[in-house]
Amino acid sequence: MKKRILIICCFIIIAAAGIYAGLFVYKKAGISDLVISGKNDRLAADVVAKVGRKDISVTELKAYYAAMQNEVESIYSDKVWDFKVSENGTTYRDVLKSSVLEKIIFIKLVCSHADEYGVELTPDDNITIEGYVNDFFESISSDTAQRYNLTKEIVKGIYSDNVLCKKVYDKITLNAKSDADEDNCRQADLLRLVVYKYENTSEDGKNYYSDDELEIIRSNLKGYADKVTNANDFLMLAKRESEDDEVKITCGRESLDKSVAEKVMALKAGEMTGLLETDDGFYLYFCENPSNADATAKAVTEQTEKDRKMYFSSLYAKWKDNTSIEIDEEKVAAELK
Repeated sequence: MKKRILIICCFIIIAAAGIYAGLFVYKKAGISDLVISGKNDRLAADVVAKVGRKDISVTELKAYYAAMQNEVESIYSDKVWDFKVSENGTTYRDVLKSSVLEKIIFIKLVCSHADEYGVELTPDDNITIEGYVNDFFESISSDTAQRYNLTKEIVKGIYSDNVLCKKVYDKITLNAKSDADEDNCRQADLLRLVVYKYENTSEDGKNYYSDDELEIIRSNLKGYADKVTNANDFLMLAKRESEDDEVKITCGRESLDKSVAEKVMALKAGEMTGLLETDDGFYLYFCENPSNADATAKAVTEQTEKDRKMYFSSLYAKWKDNTSIEIDEEKVAAELK
């Protein structure tokens, strides 16, 4: 029943927490950056943290924590918690404990700016949220609700915060500047031959070839390339000589070494580059299709979303710097067992 309880909570939390996870690939907002005291007597007995004027209750903390536990277990099973993710013995459970409060703080802080951007829950939103709350309580027993101290008011508050957080994010980032377009994000279908300038050592290091050895490789590759007249010739050559198993690739300039990107992306269908060199290897590219429409559209979408997240991350960092955030560490530690 414990897993059943918080599946619905997971559903609603994923939307806003998903934004959080994506944002801080760019700027991590750790609890260590916030205003913390070991024991905070200023907070009410049932409050673990305060974000501006918004309280985070013990019940909210436990509900989010249990929901995130359920989400992880649904992917990795309950055997994951004691898995050590660092040399100093940090476990997966430790990682979860350190992130749950950050995510709630993120949601509370974003919601506190809803009025500033004219964002509010609509009657339709409230109807949807009410449906979620009713479905939630129909899926759990009264004993389970009592064990987690879950009332309709608390669960509705969690749902409402997450929906509002997502709406604020969407409103702010809707017109965020992005250079993502078909030209900048164009993806080409290419054949590639790679020969590295080194051999791997048994200690996972690299033993680079001498200048004389490199000249022999360079001369051989140029000779091979001179015999290529079509895609099939190149494919056979790459399969025979390339040191990279991936001969057929679809990529854009962002995936290529900067020193060769412009030359590769300037190819037209049926054209091949001359021998290209980077610090680590020799490359030959043959263009099958200079613009893969589906891959390009996907790249435009991904880059646009990346730019939106970077913009919002910068804005959120300013909000956090100008917001009073208090945490009772002792109380948090006691509740997250």
